[in-house]
Amino acid sequence: MLLELDNSGLNSKDIPQYWLDLAEQVNKDATNFEKWEELINVSELIPTSNRKYTTKISKLSSAVHKKLLCIAYENVLVQFPYLEQYWCNYAQWLYLFGNTNKATDVYNRAISILPKSIIIWKNYLQFSSETLLSFDQLAPVFEQSRLAVGHHFYSHLIYDQYLDFLKLYNKTKEYHYLVRRVIELPIYHYAKYFREFFNLLEAANLETIKYLISKEDLSKNYQQKWADLIDRPSKNKATIETQTKQQAQPQAQLQQQQQSKSAMTELKIDLRKRYIDLYITTQYYVFQIWQFESKITHPYFHPTSELTRDELNTWNKYLSYLETNNLKVNINSSNQVANSILSSQNQELVVIAYERCLIATAQYPFFWLKFSNFWMNLNMIDKAIDVLIRGIWSCPITHVKLRLRLIDLLILNKDLTNARTVALELCNIYPNLVDAFSKLLQVEQLMWNGQGGSKLIKLVESKLDEVKGTPFEESFDCMFGILLNYSCISISALEKFFEKYVNVKSSKYFWKAYLDFYFLYNQNPEQLQKIIGIAREKQVDSNLLSRYINDIEDVYF
Repeated sequence: MLLELDNSGLNSKDIPQYWLDLAEQVNKDATNFEKWEELINVSELIPTSNRKYTTKISKLSSAVHKKLLCIAYENVLVQFPYLEQYWCNYAQWLYLFGNTNKATDVYNRAISILPKSIIIWKNYLQFSSETLLSFDQLAPVFEQSRLAVGHHFYSHLIYDQYLDFLKLYNKTKEYHYLVRRVIELPIYHYAKYFREFFNLLEAANLETIKYLISKEDLSKNYQQKWADLIDRPSKNKATIETQTKQQAQPQAQLQQQQQSKSAMTELKIDLRKRYIDLYITTQYYVFQIWQFESKITHPYFHPTSELTRDELNTWNKYLSYLETNNLKVNINSSNQVANSILSSQNQELVVIAYERCLIATAQYPFFWLKFSNFWMNLNMIDKAIDVLIRGIWSCPITHVKLRLRLIDLLILNKDLTNARTVALELCNIYPNLVDAFSKLLQVEQLMWNGQGGSKLIKLVESKLDEVKGTPFEESFDCMFGILLNYSCISISALEKFFEKYVNVKSSKYFWKAYLDFYFLYNQNPEQLQKIIGIAREKQVDSNLLSRYINDIEDVYF
């Protein structure tokens, strides 16, 4: 925080003391969100000289106060990047100050961090509608929002704006296409979009009907062509006299128009039946989803309040439902329209549900691991790795499972350099964490291409010396057993390694590994019997070890 002030170009004498005091407090405890909120409030509402009243900051406020507001927002969003509404508020203030380009940059940064946030996209579309004044400028933004959050359960917040935008510019074809897309999605306000679709179908003419059914579907399902729905000239015989032909022509045209109208009416009736089937299918899945959505009371990020166990369980069940059921339906020939879309777009429904969940549960590693596993089940290891990296940045540093899992995936992806970097970082953060050191050992062995047996032993010896005499000494004795798993270490090297510690180690981990060495690896009955005797003389206090010795004697002797 203070570094930001140093680089801001502001003179400390120009900064109000009350603001500096709050800045100093958040600088000392950057995780104290209440102090950040207080700093934001005093930056937005400028106190009078006697501090009895406040004045809301505006475009006419001093450059110092506007700069302080920007500094406060920049820093709070670095500390808490999942505060969706704060991104929008910051951009709105910049827009109010006349900095449209900077406001756009803030929205772009917000989208890069929270690409599936319906709140950010809703506000960004409103902002874009005010600042971009042509269809060609606005259309890509609306389409980008559809691709990003179009499958969000509350995506009506962007579809309403999108449809109003198309209607404003009289884009009939695009309007029909968008309504047709929306009715295929299980979203909260699905019913009103179906009403709009049926209104469009009822009002369709020979031109707009093409936007509701494709040429291929018309041919496949109705054995018709566009020509069967439009007026055609009468086909009278060439031998008919001219006068008779002229009299007969209007009647032929009327008959053809009646036939055309009849064909159009029948098509509309049948299409309505088909899309009623889609309506019923969509309604069913919305009801299925609603049993989870209705229980989610805090779908946003809050740094200081923990989610209840019930809400966490709801998210977990919701995600599992989407994954296992996949919103799939049995496709059959009579209802292909109703079934196709829910199965084909299901992955995006699952992904956006995960992204929504991770906004609210950003500090819970369980959901980051669950999302990573989702991508792994689809054999998308790069995306699984990206999710873990995001989770590491989002969760408190005390949660080591994400880093341990990341090391595993980097190894699987044959990215040993980065795997080693993560393992070393974890060992530096938690030098007495056995799992971290074990992962480092695994990575080092792979980087040495199975030729570093002696190096592994030296690495373990160094660690054992480091923790000797500390409360962590016994827990690190499990390294003796772990080394038995590495085939790159020779039997003779392992034997010397164990003999070095036989007189100083009394933990059950050491002696179990030592017995395993002679029982499973270097099968020597005489030496094994000798080691059993030494273990009993030392009276190693472990019922487990005693039972293990008895089992060895029963099998071996």
